Amino acid sequence: MTPPRFQLAILLPTSLLLGLSNAEPITYSRGDKNAYLTARGEAVDSLDLANPLQYKTIRAQLLAQNNKSFNYNDPITCTTYLAPSSIPNAGLGLYTSVSIPAESQLSSPQVGILLQDPDFHNPSRNDNNANTFNLLSNYVWSATPLTYGEHEVQHGESVCSGIGMMANCHYGLINVEIDSKWKNRPELDGTDSHSVMFSTHLTLEDVGRGSYSWHSNVQYKSLKGLEAGEEMFLSYGPQWYNNAEKEFGGYIPSKEHYEEADEMLTRFVEEFGKDNVVAYEKMIRYTQDKRLKTALPDRVEDVEKAIKVGTARFSAIDSIRTPDWLQENGRCLDNLVGGTSTIAQAGQGAFATKSITKGQVISTTPVVTLDREHLKLFKEIQRKDGTVRRKHVGHQLLLNYCYGHPKSSLIFFPTSPSVSFINHAADRSKANAEIKWSDFSYHKSEWINAPLAEIKKLQKTGLLFDIVATKEIERGDEILLYYGQEWEEKWTSHIANWESSQKNLTDTLDVDTIVDFNSIEKDEMIKTIDELEEEPLPEHIMTRCGFALPGDMKGDETVIKGYSAEDPIFVPCEFLDVEPLEGTDRYLYRAKVEHRSPQGDVTLYSVKYDSSQNFMRYTDKPYVRDYYSKGAFRDEIGLSEGIMPDHWLDLK
Repeated sequence: MTPPRFQLAILLPTSLLLGLSNAEPITYSRGDKNAYLTARGEAVDSLDLANPLQYKTIRAQLLAQNNKSFNYNDPITCTTYLAPSSIPNAGLGLYTSVSIPAESQLSSPQVGILLQDPDFHNPSRNDNNANTFNLLSNYVWSATPLTYGEHEVQHGESVCSGIGMMANCHYGLINVEIDSKWKNRPELDGTDSHSVMFSTHLTLEDVGRGSYSWHSNVQYKSLKGLEAGEEMFLSYGPQWYNNAEKEFGGYIPSKEHYEEADEMLTRFVEEFGKDNVVAYEKMIRYTQDKRLKTALPDRVEDVEKAIKVGTARFSAIDSIRTPDWLQENGRCLDNLVGGTSTIAQAGQGAFATKSITKGQVISTTPVVTLDREHLKLFKEIQRKDGTVRRKHVGHQLLLNYCYGHPKSSLIFFPTSPSVSFINHAADRSKANAEIKWSDFSYHKSEWINAPLAEIKKLQKTGLLFDIVATKEIERGDEILLYYGQEWEEKWTSHIANWESSQKNLTDTLDVDTIVDFNSIEKDEMIKTIDELEEEPLPEHIMTRCGFALPGDMKGDETVIKGYSAEDPIFVPCEFLDVEPLEGTDRYLYRAKVEHRSPQGDVTLYSVKYDSSQNFMRYTDKPYVRDYYSKGAFRDEIGLSEGIMPDHWLDLK
């Protein structure tokens, strides 16, 4: 029996479930908490903590001790520490103080921020010039960790705070990774939490739209079991080798090099014994592969221990620390967790997982130093004489997550978990935290005396902020900073000058999101070109197909069965026709796939896809998300007076 193909089963948007779909548009100010919560249907005071269905806020979950996955039901234990890395010259690293089973979620979801076409807007970052060095480029990922983020622009890069920017890389000890469930189940879109929660904008008059990242659910998981006290290591990818070897001044072995080194030592002991100095020095001398040689112990006296723990662990012998060492040398990083803010139009917020006393450090965070020029956005304008000039038209979204002073070109981006979720208290008296230079012993306070030009040339982090409680904070309270008078004035001006006509395609009420579309069964959602003429897709959505050129492709057609590409690129495609697969409930689709070479040449291929595979999906068209629209708010978070030294105030 042939199953029905076109009975659309779009998931109901959450706003419909909340009974808001027919409500009149609601307008509110950023600081009007009651109006916001009323619009959301979840006033905190009315929550019934005995009813799991009403755990709609992080505060309620924390107070009810309902969230057991992150040890929040134990307000004393610290599970994650910032402390000196076991890798020489690698600065600080992340450690877990508790054992973690394999395939476990680590920490809470973090914010990911997409950099829009950075090579176009900041071409100087590719110059081999110390004066234009961009420290942030050492910390960015491809857009892929932000799932559909890679399709939002022509070329994107993602900034993923928390583990994504703080865990070091040791190829023989990789134990954590970015969680990418969405690769096989695109309907999960693991970072687009805003559309999962709300599905649509509540109002067309939302002046805060486009001012925060939708990708607030970037998750990390343990690749294998971690011991209590173990440092977290994340793979930076094979392309990282060359730059890292220049930075660290030595060769970096791969996982395979450490495995080969283990085998070499075992054979050496079997043939020569464990203390034959002459034979060992000869073996080292005749080992041609320099990365393999680096994986071997320098002395024969260390061979027995290296065999026992493995050469990878021996090379970072301090990568498993004691609880006492972590408490003495580290800073706790699990006092904050992200969740839906109680502030209107603020998106996500940061909440206290423990009770915190006045003057206590809530979190410590390294900061990436940036020249604000590097976050400018430009538009090319053709002159009458044929030449092109670049016009400054805005800033990257990342600016909203940076800290700075209006009279300085230097800004800072914090990297610690959940710090980027901390929101602004519209009333200074409502703020319960402030930023200070850290008193952590690994904060390089002497750098503050350095000239601004030298700080801009830094090639690693060393400056740290402390987020300090300015009043008693209860478990579940939202942490709020006062962003400064300048920021407040700019926000007020933004509200006053906002025009509701400044809309993107995604501003249409009740528009289906990417999550909605990718939740539909494949045999119900995919339409051919002919079918789309009768029922077209929303104009902000397009179809993409997973594609990689097979090595044995002949002609211009191939059938994709059991797709072999480990991480396929999703490219634009259109579905030409479809036919049922006899004896199954599946369909075979023939798609016209657009493949673009590195040189920019476009070739069209005819490819067949089995509907049971996850290589057909819907994505946004480029530049339709809210934060690409005209008029979206942009400004850095203001630092308190006295933090930025006078000799860094170069914009007086």
